[in-house]
Amino acid sequence: SWSLDKLDIGVGTATLTAKGTLDLKGVASATHFTVDVNIPDTSALGALNGDRLREQSFTFNGRVTGGNGELQVEGLTAALGESKVQGDIYYRASDVPKLDARISADFLELATLIEDREEEPAEDVDKDVGASPEDGDDRVIPDIEIPLEAMASLNANLEIEIGELPRGNIQVRDVNVSATMQDGTLDLSDFSFLARSGALAARGKIEPRGGVGGASLELVARDLALGINPANQDLATTSDIDIKLESTGTSLRSLAGNADGVVYLASEGGRVANSRAVQFLFGSVVREILSAVNPFSTDKPYTNFECMIVPVEINAGILETNPSLLVATDQVRIVAKSRINLKTEKVEINVRTTPKKGISLS
Repeated sequence: SWSLDKLDIGVGTATLTAKGTLDLKGVASATHFTVDVNIPDTSALGALNGDRLREQSFTFNGRVTGGNGELQVEGLTAALGESKVQGDIYYRASDVPKLDARISADFLELATLIEDREEEPAEDVDKDVGASPEDGDDRVIPDIEIPLEAMASLNANLEIEIGELPRGNIQVRDVNVSATMQDGTLDLSDFSFLARSGALAARGKIEPRGGVGGASLELVARDLALGINPANQDLATTSDIDIKLESTGTSLRSLAGNADGVVYLASEGGRVANSRAVQFLFGSVVREILSAVNPFSTDKPYTNFECMIVPVEINAGILETNPSLLVATDQVRIVAKSRINLKTEKVEINVRTTPKKGISLS
């Protein structure tokens, strides 16, 4: 039981005020608590770990009421710069607590709290390619356990609606998230948004199945272009994506090893920079393949794509392109037959190239 007759804190022009009682002792308990935070300029507060805070305002207002083991936050508002979030939260204490949260925002910019720093020169990534972690496990898929017991300890409902969600070159709007946690089952019934081009919608579920976790994922995207790549800010590359996966397991690694389903990606147009980003993501092997199938890739800053088609079937953790992966650029056509064992992470790739001019390589 907490009771505050008056709490006032001031740091420069920033203020925090709070008063009221937070009480969850029993049937006769009652809660009425308010808190208000007003920071006209966060940069005036100083630095965080040596980094100067961004110049923007921050406000937070909330009113907590309740009793008999229940709490309700009504009229919660938080604003950072031009972003403003509103919501209501309900909580009921019991053997399995219940939490309901509804959050909405017309505009939410995911700006950092600190000022942008100048990018330091990138280090040579080749020296780290193929390095193993200290624990000796060099597998890519992490062995993260599914928290089935923790999922069963809370029932919750989450609803999020965001009108505009910009982040740098990414311009996402009409974001909807709807998820529930009930009796140990996490059900993401809706995750959808509109991008600068196209739209994406997905749903998924994780549930207990006889001591292990059962998982499913469905995702559809049409004419999708986020504009993340600096070379694709004109949205020259659009993609259609279809994913349907199901699996069982106790960890992320076992879920991958037991997966069944299909993944289909079809992209058209655009260009990709021939930079260290490819090395960082895929290692030196991809760089060697690109330089072999396209000897001019090292001399040009970009590779111009005509299309890329990736049809994948997954059966019991065995991922295979069916029939083949196709990549066509302005200089070369690449057909690849691939097989990946998600249990052992063994990869087999057979590549056949047909240049528009010159000698073919296999």
